[in-house]
Amino acid sequence: MATDPSVYALDSFALLAYLEGEVGKPRVKELLRGAESGIHTLYLSLINLGEVLYIIEREKGLFLAQRALAAIDQLPLQIVPVSRARVLAAAHAEALLLARRVEVTHFPAVQQVAGTVASLSTRMPARRRPCFYG
Repeated sequence: MATDPSVYALDSFALLAYLEGEVGKPRVKELLRGAESGIHTLYLSLINLGEVLYIIEREKGLFLAQRALAAIDQLPLQIVPVSRARVLAAAHAEALLLARRVEVTHFPAVQQVAGTVASLSTRMPARRRPCFYG
């Protein structure tokens, strides 16, 4: 991990992988341990938090979504508020990524949150792809 950046922004799929034991969980767990020990700083956009809760509630119900929120609140994550401009920029960047099926990229919406950013996507089923920006 000596070559890893010290700042990461997790997206909703990375957090879902961690919470639901899917592909990508070991990497997220490693980053969380690093954040607990002060090696890393982890960011999560408020938009991504909402997406995680929406997906869990849709798939598993309100009670489990509330339990997930309680668990997330205990994680060493810094929740980042978002402005309309940042949401629109991130939506545009995501659309470009999906259209091009790009696996690694830089985009300004996340750079504003966590400095210089590279998106690293773990291969998953089409509906879930964890990304770590750092």
